[in-house]
Amino acid sequence: MKRVLIFCFAICCLTCDAQKRRQNVVYAELLGNGFLGSVNFEKSLPLKPYFAIRCGIGMYGLKNKAVTVPVSLHYLLKTNPGEYWDFGAGITYSGVSVVELYSFIETRNPPSNKYSISFIPSVGYRNHISKKIMWRISAMPVITKAELLPFAGISLGKLF
Repeated sequence: MKRVLIFCFAICCLTCDAQKRRQNVVYAELLGNGFLGSVNFEKSLPLKPYFAIRCGIGMYGLKNKAVTVPVSLHYLLKTNPGEYWDFGAGITYSGVSVVELYSFIETRNPPSNKYSISFIPSVGYRNHISKKIMWRISAMPVITKAELLPFAGISLGKLF
């Protein structure tokens, strides 16, 4: 997990380039790649068309809480000023198996504390409603070794 965080930090720091649009976003996401909730940092890459990398930290589980680390790459397709289709692909490290956590909700058998890494492609719509505020809604399947689980998320954040 340390290596993932160091890698994300290095990518975000090394991709500094002046662009006309705001490059960075810090946002909270309900559900989504962090499963229950997460706080994320997103950095626009100095490429055209628009690409962004995102790293975050989150949690899921109500009784048996687990830390999550979502990391993803996004392609932003501009449709109108401030409006984008957001296509992403990423992974999420979690401290407990996602499938076991869902089983715990249904059966009350405690999870085994095995970590898991899930692949999470996403498609969403994002809107920069002002020069400083962004919101996004996304649909995504959570793909594990054992299952494909439908999922969605909503985000609200600050551009800078």
